[in-house]
Amino acid sequence: MGKKLRILHCRIRLGKKMSLYDELEKGPFVLTFYRGGWCPFCTLKLRTYQRFLPLFQRLGAQLIAITPRSPDNSVFQ
Repeated sequence: MGKKLRILHCRIRLGKKMSLYDELEKGPFVLTFYRGGWCPFCTLKLRTYQRFLPLFQRLGAQLIAITPRSPDNSVFQ
């Protein structure tokens, strides 16, 4: 919290890129890292964040989850 990020850009779905600095200009965000949909702890953590998503949105924040793996639907099953 309050630390500067070294991650400037990352790939998102379909090969598009995003900049965390650009996202920060849009407003605050909750940033989390997870290993992949195969990790039960990570999946549980993302499901918990998903339950809090309406609260984050009411507070004007978005949720950004970063993984080294390709996106899958395991969180939403």
